[in-house]
Amino acid sequence: MSDTNRQQALLELVLRLGDNSLVNGHRLSEWCSKGPILEEDLALANIALDCIGQARLLLTYAGEMEGKGR
Repeated sequence: MSDTNRQQALLELVLRLGDNSLVNGHRLSEWCSKGPILEEDLALANIALDCIGQARLLLTYAGEMEGKGR
C-alpha cells in the first residue's frame, strides 16, 4: 500500500469517526431533560458534550490532514 493510499484511508477513517461522534452527541443531547433522575440527565448531557468535543477534534484533524484550509 502506498503512502498516498494510507493517507487517504486514514483521512476517511478520521472523517467517519468524527461524523459518528457528532451524531452520537446530538442524539444524546436530545435525551437531556427527559431522564427520570436529575443525575442521569446531567450524565447524559456531559457524555453528549464529550462526544461533540471528540467530533470537533477529529474533524479539525481531518481538515488539517486534507490541507485545503477547511
